[in-house]
Amino acid sequence: MRLALALAVATLAAAAALPGGARAQQVISVVPQDMGKPVQWGPDSHGYGRVLAQGVMRARLAEWDKRGIKTAFEVAQLSLRGDGQPEFAVRVENRDMCDANGCVTFVFMLLGRDWKEVFQSKARTLSVGSGATGMQPLYTNGSVMWGWNGTRYDVAQ
Repeated sequence: MRLALALAVATLAAAAALPGGARAQQVISVVPQDMGKPVQWGPDSHGYGRVLAQGVMRARLAEWDKRGIKTAFEVAQLSLRGDGQPEFAVRVENRDMCDANGCVTFVFMLLGRDWKEVFQSKARTLSVGSGATGMQPLYTNGSVMWGWNGTRYDVAQ
């Protein structure tokens, strides 16, 4: 499976010894071929996002409701397998789930008869890669690549 490079811009600093003990840095920038198609988020107007999120964070949602913490959900339909069966991304937005790194984002996939959470990360942006055979890679925040490990998405090494 062809995987795109894990970082949008990876900077490698290699120190080299110079005469007299001075050190020099060699900086190499690498730009990937494909960072994927950005996910188009929309409001959770039918409540699907909340229903899917309840499966993995029921206690937290109940606690926020009890404390009166307003929680919004955004959803996006994805195609990760290329089999015509959609997967869904859900972004949970409230003061507990969002910070400078983004908001907690889940991806759910229908496996058998049940929706399973196959990805979770704080993310400002989410993109779906292309060109791979099988499961497409995911990218968060324009640079971090997530690959399919057979049961869920993990940071690609």
